[in-house]
Amino acid sequence: MSEANTVFITEELLSKIDQSRGSLSREDFLGLCIVTFLEREAGAPAEEKFVTREDFEEFEHNIKELERSFIEFLIAYGLELRK
Repeated sequence: MSEANTVFITEELLSKIDQSRGSLSREDFLGLCIVTFLEREAGAPAEEKFVTREDFEEFEHNIKELERSFIEFLIAYGLELRK
């Protein structure tokens, strides 16, 4: 088990940590920040948490195609029921 140490930080920084950490503990949040920073400094690709504009536009296009196909199906099914 890791040895516990004390880190002294200002109230202002502690407030920023508490506002940003969500459901993470302070220890977990600071650990994640440090690991992420070190990975970026080392040039290691950080985990992508955001979608690119191109990916979103492709997703939007695919959803519109799915919507059109569904509407065409409903129309065809409705016409088939009338026969």
